[in-house]
Amino acid sequence: ILASSLQANNQFQNRWILKSNQDVDTTSTNLDLQGRFQTGAVGHRVLVGVDHFRARTESPQFFGAAPPLDIFQPVYGQVRWDTIAPTYAFYRKESWTGVYVQDQLTLTNRWQVLLGGRFDFVSTGATSGVDLAAARNALQKLEDEQFSPRVALLYRLHPMLSAYTSYARSFSGNNGRSATDEPFDPQQGLQYEVGVKGEARDGRLTSTVAWFHLTKDNLLTADPLNPQFQVLAGEARSTGLEADVAGQLTPRLTL
Repeated sequence: ILASSLQANNQFQNRWILKSNQDVDTTSTNLDLQGRFQTGAVGHRVLVGVDHFRARTESPQFFGAAPPLDIFQPVYGQVRWDTIAPTYAFYRKESWTGVYVQDQLTLTNRWQVLLGGRFDFVSTGATSGVDLAAARNALQKLEDEQFSPRVALLYRLHPMLSAYTSYARSFSGNNGRSATDEPFDPQQGLQYEVGVKGEARDGRLTSTVAWFHLTKDNLLTADPLNPQFQVLAGEARSTGLEADVAGQLTPRLTL
């Protein structure tokens, strides 16, 4: 049962019924290769990899108006779920392949640089129909691809204390659908971070204090006019300070 608007008398709550069964099939795999080598005085720690994800969702559904609820004298159990039959079906397919490479360079005893990037290929599609066969036939896929870089710089202030800064972009396909059965543009993120890292007791105690600034575009939220659908919410921003300490205090206790 989904709550909707309150009626003008401020007593009865409008409601909707949403009933669905989901059959979800997913496949995922990944391969990572790591290596170390030197080019002159510069040390390299390289990571190369690929991952793949595929998912299919089939969901017969019913959506309709429910009896309003008196918020001062509520009567529950007005809906008989066993008598509700699906009136339409939702169908979604998603395929995601990512290829990535990263090199952590040790320039000197104090300076380290991390250079990396990821290229994503995403295919998404979601639609609905009077039944699953009609929904499968109406499916239209949206193809997206993007390169997301990552760069970080670390300076060792002391054998047990380092300062760092990083820049990274992210990419993510959007699931869901609009009221007009149109796919959504992918989510994109951008993050900056500056902080210090410390360690003690031969690395058994570590701490980090960091300032971060993260923005994301094309986030999804519920459609206020059609609650069973979604709309793009625009941009969201998160900025803050994060601190953590972790360590092995004794052979039996980690905090």
